[in-house]
Amino acid sequence: MAISSGRILLDELILEILSWLPVTSLMRFRCVSKTWKFLISDPYLVKLHLERSFRNPQILLLTTQKFKSQCFSARLCYLPCLIQKPARSSCGRILRCPKPYKYLLGSCNGLLSLHHSLSTKEYVEHWVCFWNPATKICSKPSPRLRLGTDVRHDMNFGFGYDDRREVTRW
Repeated sequence: MAISSGRILLDELILEILSWLPVTSLMRFRCVSKTWKFLISDPYLVKLHLERSFRNPQILLLTTQKFKSQCFSARLCYLPCLIQKPARSSCGRILRCPKPYKYLLGSCNGLLSLHHSLSTKEYVEHWVCFWNPATKICSKPSPRLRLGTDVRHDMNFGFGYDDRREVTRW
């Protein structure tokens, strides 16, 4: 039987296969062709991949906060590797925090929320961004929150995901 187009596999089948692969492999496969780059960026694949990841969690994010340097360090560890080699230094990939961000606020759906502040005698400015370690893409910084130093401020930052709106808010 002759195939009318040059395509051997339908995009839907390719998406199904890609949805089972680790994120690191998907990032490498973006350079296969323009079609694959488009498919791997498809929101449907991203959502399908996240759903499968939630059903079978394989990655643990281990973090430490160094107060002298005030920069977090994180390591992505595959759970099977961590079980076989319990020493934290022996498994996973080290994540380098993008500058100028120093604090890791939390994670949601593979995104990390990062915080930075700048202090003067008159005020302290705070801002956050979202970082995807798999794609190494960092969002634009949030608008800066400026608080005067004349009043003591206790505050916490956090963020979450609203599945109905498909928007991340902080």
